[in-house]
Amino acid sequence: MANSNLQQLQTEEDALLNLITGALQSLGQDDLEIGSIRLNVKKQSPICPPGKSRVWERIEHPDGSVSYQWVCK
Repeated sequence: MANSNLQQLQTEEDALLNLITGALQSLGQDDLEIGSIRLNVKKQSPICPPGKSRVWERIEHPDGSVSYQWVCK
């Protein structure tokens, strides 16, 4: 399971890097590039009730920002 989570995190990180790069390019900033993102754990992931599992999910906020967090599904 840990290996699967790491692969999913890498996929999400790649998607986020692509979004940021696209946003920079749309602003005409072709000379800027984000090479990596460092993830820091701010709090423990949730302990899910029986029958549900943790999922690393993209969360869109009302202000248009996006974050990723663990949710039980």
